[in-house]
Amino acid sequence: MPESFYYILIAIVFISIILAWLKSETLANPTTIYVLWWGGFLFLSTFDIIGMRRPSMYAYQLIILSLVMFSVGSITFLGNRKKSLTINKNINEHDSIKIKLYFYSQTIFTLLLIFMIYRTVGILKNLTPGAFRGLVYSTDGLYGKYFMLFAYVVKPNLYATSFISISGVLLGKLPKKFLFISFLNLFLYSISTLGRFPVFVIVITLFLGFFFLIDKLKIKFRYIVSILVLILFIVSMSTFRTSSQTLNPFSIIKNYFVWYFAGPFTAFDYFLNNYKVGVDYDYSYFRGFIAGIDWIVEIFTKKLSLPFQNINNSFHEITAPFRSLGGSATNHNSHYTMLYTFYRDAGILGIAIYSYIVGVLNSILFNQFRKTYSIVSFSLLLIVFFVSIMGLLKWEFRYLWSVGSVFIILFISQKITIRKKVALNE
Repeated sequence: MPESFYYILIAIVFISIILAWLKSETLANPTTIYVLWWGGFLFLSTFDIIGMRRPSMYAYQLIILSLVMFSVGSITFLGNRKKSLTINKNINEHDSIKIKLYFYSQTIFTLLLIFMIYRTVGILKNLTPGAFRGLVYSTDGLYGKYFMLFAYVVKPNLYATSFISISGVLLGKLPKKFLFISFLNLFLYSISTLGRFPVFVIVITLFLGFFFLIDKLKIKFRYIVSILVLILFIVSMSTFRTSSQTLNPFSIIKNYFVWYFAGPFTAFDYFLNNYKVGVDYDYSYFRGFIAGIDWIVEIFTKKLSLPFQNINNSFHEITAPFRSLGGSATNHNSHYTMLYTFYRDAGILGIAIYSYIVGVLNSILFNQFRKTYSIVSFSLLLIVFFVSIMGLLKWEFRYLWSVGSVFIILFISQKITIRKKVALNE
């Protein structure tokens, strides 16, 4: 790797942070954490830590292009802090009633998830954890006849409640018991599927919540302990899934951490080198960017017997097969970075334009959050920014859970009021 690459990367990160700080008057802005996150793992990917193949310089150039375009879009639309704002801990009465009813309804999902854990235990008596994971996303596997219920109702609600509860509790507008309900359900879902992503969502979202409220919150020791416990759970789940007899945290961190967060760059490079537009695929022109909506459209088209091809099927043809990235990364799939989606949509132009749009969107939501400090503005900022930094792995807005979560958050924000008719002479 030429030394000039490191100089360019460090310069981009440093300049982006300084400009975003001057523009927004705070270091706790989307640009700062984004360039540090992406830049840090990009830097990590240049070292042969677990024997993975290093991406080509062409792939690195496209990733750098995306990083620059996000920064330009984000910094351009960042607003400054024109006045000192304080968090209003009072919540509208109608909103309070609706949110409380919504969270209490989550106990239904708790009972359903307990039932699914019972099924999981029964299946694991005859299968290894690795083989079991192959059944999680199969309509004939773990969910069976409940597959549609979990995909279209349960998952979006589980994740939406986590973003809403974290936002409400950190802002001091919701009781901590709502946080308990949402975390409990995500833990149960994680156990029932042997998945790490649900708990990972909690860890990253909590971190982002603390980051964006760093000027308003005092980081307490119990917060740090809680996050460490969650990380330990993720490591333990990783160990169980590999059927290891002994817990080796260092091995888990070295192999899984580096593989999961640096491997997508190598996978993206594999796509660039082995698949050609017009031969293996056609440009999807923005459909990939909003592909989560295809899952909803697909339901109605099937009911009406209309011809419709879910764009995600085409995307999965390339990302679904397991491939070796070299070294410890022997069976990689799915995670090709969000740039895979952007490139499938419109090539290099897609990477530039969509990265810019993502940067703009995050800054607009950040500005709105700083104006209102409301649950809905904070929830939307957290989920969109979570998807943005997790774009390091893949573009989560291709999936129903993220699109569904946004719809639920927007629905919760709508006020339910009964207006009384007033005479004109009153």
